Amino acid sequence: MSDKRLKKEIEEVLDYIEGDFIDDAHDAIESVNIFSRINVELAFEYIVDTNQKDFLQRFLMYLSFVPYDDFEENAIQSLIKKYPYDGYEESLAAYYMDKNYKKSLEICRETKKKYIENDKILEKVSSIERMINNSLERKGKFDQLEKTYYYDENIDVHSLDYVSDIRRIIISNVDVIKEHTFSDLINLESVSIFGASEIEEYAFIGCVNLKEVVFDNAVNKIGDYCFAGCEKLESLHLPGNLKTIGKCSFMKLSSLKRIVFPIELKVIGENAFKDCTKLENICIPEGVEEIKSNAFMGCSFTNKLVIGKNVSIIRNGAFNGMKSLKELIIHSNDIRFDMGVFSELINLKKIYIDGPSEINMIVFNDTGCFNVEEIIIGSNVKTIGSYAFSKFISLEKVEVGINVCSINEFAFSDCVSLKEITIPTSVKKIENYAFNDCFNLKKVLVYSKDILIENEAFSYCYRLNK
Repeated sequence: MSDKRLKKEIEEVLDYIEGDFIDDAHDAIESVNIFSRINVELAFEYIVDTNQKDFLQRFLMYLSFVPYDDFEENAIQSLIKKYPYDGYEESLAAYYMDKNYKKSLEICRETKKKYIENDKILEKVSSIERMINNSLERKGKFDQLEKTYYYDENIDVHSLDYVSDIRRIIISNVDVIKEHTFSDLINLESVSIFGASEIEEYAFIGCVNLKEVVFDNAVNKIGDYCFAGCEKLESLHLPGNLKTIGKCSFMKLSSLKRIVFPIELKVIGENAFKDCTKLENICIPEGVEEIKSNAFMGCSFTNKLVIGKNVSIIRNGAFNGMKSLKELIIHSNDIRFDMGVFSELINLKKIYIDGPSEINMIVFNDTGCFNVEEIIIGSNVKTIGSYAFSKFISLEKVEVGINVCSINEFAFSDCVSLKEITIPTSVKKIENYAFNDCFNLKKVLVYSKDILIENEAFSYCYRLNK
């Protein structure tokens, strides 16, 4: 091809580039098919020599639409280095824009840092970022008007780390949502998840404006730190087949008021709901088997806590710092408590406890339950252990379960507000000091005919009418 003919072909390309045909780029290339007749290296040289470098960005962008079997990415980079100028990085970003928008956006981000004081280059880079959103829209993935991203198994999952303008994400046909996929999307407000069986760790961490998460019932595992720091979430209705909630997965959801747990849930992880300071009521379903350390620590606004009947172990600190808790209901009949499960229960008024079979001192002793007024002990409890309710100084009413056999030493010692108690027929033994220093206790009704009351069981109960 002669130089004259080459110049004509190149100028024809530049005419298209100069016009704003971005939205119709594919159609333009297919209809005119200009690039098939151009020596790309000579075109580069012509653009630079004629001082038309401003068009290099768009030239490369158009070039990215055309498959050149013998013209790979390293050739593009070599040409740009051969004909360099300030801001050539933006041309690379343009070339990669349709081939690999993640890489293009990475280049844009680094270019902005490098040329932070160059308004002209910054504007070009910003235009590439806008084009990427338009490109996603053309593919039917990102609805620019509604700010909605439609995510499925065919999408580059890491690309969204760099697309900040998304308000809503709809996820379908994805079995596993990978770690960090949607992390730190600061404008994201709504997520709908359909068909995924697992959400891996950190998937939505740092989405500080996320207000709504809708699940279908397919999800069975939510990974560590998955929704941590999503501080605008107010309500959660967790998926019906969910079995495991990972460590710190909903930590520091400072607006969360309500959670609905599924009956299939088995494990609530360490720190899972730590510092959800507005959470009002917590009902642990019957299927849960383990509540790990500090799971609900710092949920300082919770009024009522219900623990289902199949919970087998609660780890240390699980419910520490529930300063607003007024009512505690424990249904489990085969439960084991670590030391320090409860603490700072300074406003707790009522306890209903139906397990374990022996209530020992590690459950409530030294937990700050100074304002508990009423305790109801269920039918699954056989023994009220030593120091179980010692120093409950506001306790006025105790209902001893119909199957309690033994009230051990110091079980109710120093319960100075207790005035009356009824001992059912099931009780066979009240040990020494069981009611020590209950000096306002006036009346004890004993219905058991076969009972051993040790000599010091009611020591220092000065008002007791024997």
